[in-house]
Amino acid sequence: MVDISEQGDEDQDLPSRLAGTVIAGKYRIEAMIGRGGMGSVWSATHLGLGQRVAVKLIAKRYASSREARQRFDLEAKAVAQLRSRFVVQVYDNGETEDGTPYIVMELLLGESLDQRIQRQGAMQLDASLRLIGQVGRALTRAHSLGIVHRDLKPENIFLTRTEDDDGEIAKVLDFGIAKIKSPESDAGGSGTRTGAVLGTPLFMSPEQARGLKSVDHRTDIYSLGMVTYMMLTGQSAFSGESFGDILVAICTQPLPTIHAVARWLPVGLDAWMQRACAREAAQRYQSIDELLEGLYAAAGVARPNVQSQEMARAGSSGLGRGPVVPTGANAATTGATQVAPGGERRTTSAVTVTGADIPKRSMAVPVVLGASVVVVLGAVGVYALLSRKAPVEVQTTQQIVSAPLASVVTTPPSSVAPSSSANDPAKLPPKDEAARAQTSEKAAPSQQKGSTVARPSGRLAPEPAKGPGKAPDTKTTKPKSPDLGF
Repeated sequence: MVDISEQGDEDQDLPSRLAGTVIAGKYRIEAMIGRGGMGSVWSATHLGLGQRVAVKLIAKRYASSREARQRFDLEAKAVAQLRSRFVVQVYDNGETEDGTPYIVMELLLGESLDQRIQRQGAMQLDASLRLIGQVGRALTRAHSLGIVHRDLKPENIFLTRTEDDDGEIAKVLDFGIAKIKSPESDAGGSGTRTGAVLGTPLFMSPEQARGLKSVDHRTDIYSLGMVTYMMLTGQSAFSGESFGDILVAICTQPLPTIHAVARWLPVGLDAWMQRACAREAAQRYQSIDELLEGLYAAAGVARPNVQSQEMARAGSSGLGRGPVVPTGANAATTGATQVAPGGERRTTSAVTVTGADIPKRSMAVPVVLGASVVVVLGAVGVYALLSRKAPVEVQTTQQIVSAPLASVVTTPPSSVAPSSSANDPAKLPPKDEAARAQTSEKAAPSQQKGSTVARPSGRLAPEPAKGPGKAPDTKTTKPKSPDLGF
């Protein structure tokens, strides 16, 4: 059984390199910034670029170990595949003149999650959710490539700030004992013997503590649950005086509850903890995404949209910078644009303009003008339509109204009968109502004996026959002008 977390004497942990020396002809070693189970990490400067980097060197005690060198090389390859901003980036690797393996990584400024908890104690729920979400994205990326970290703990989560990010982010470190599935490796892809215990016991899953070779991505789910417990409570879930005591507690003792230690937190986190760190892997959340979904639900907080976060980050990082290369369909460029296989757009112009670069308020004026034009055109159309239909409606109404008016109005026998064309109300041009009534009075023929009289109400009643020699009564009652609805 091998415990890689065991540290020997300082002389054995330090590499056979001292500050001020140059390795690979281009990296000048400056000072040691950290030390782990398999080696140490030093700050360095790339002599050609002047770029500050971190160089990880394997410890002297493991420099001649085939298994240790294989794991060291495995770490460099695993991190190089991930390409996630939530994982420390690897730039280079190789061997020094004396055969010591090294890995060149990005230099991070900040502190580890373990240092943060020791300095401040339990963390706030919102801050914990944000950092756990970032670590979860790193692990999701690793699991999609068949990489299992197997040593997730607060010491391997680094909290840092970069120039491109508006806020603190978490980066996962140390894939030194990662398990990688690859065609050229064995079934596990890790080179780990059955019964070998690798990792840190306080955050180790039961199957990993038992040294099972069938350990898969669900061991990282267990470890992330234990890390979350420590962030929210400020203490580890299990404890013991020795390595063996901790392993026994992990495999036999019931899980503690978060609410029992931190009563200010939602009670639902207890059920989440029981499932995230279930003793049997089949009873746990089966993916990191499922674990995060359950965590936000238990905390009573809406899970943030990853795409919105990336857009917000891109927007904030673009302030004060040059034009952004467009990726959407609405991107406009000046110059030649080539579409490479896979849909990648390559623009040879130095000037690029996208819809996102145009201020939103500049669109208000054309929108208001366009709406005004539409309203004016609509009003003109309605007015034209009504104007075209109005004469027809008046003329039709005239035909209906003028007939009863003609039967009511009588003229003296001496009146001259108008022409036939003047008697036809349908041929009269549309005038105002008074003119039409006057025309009707002139055009009405003499009332004949026994004719039917139209009442103002529109009802018809027979008129009693008049005696011979008497002229008809010419006194009429002028009806009220009908309401034509105008």
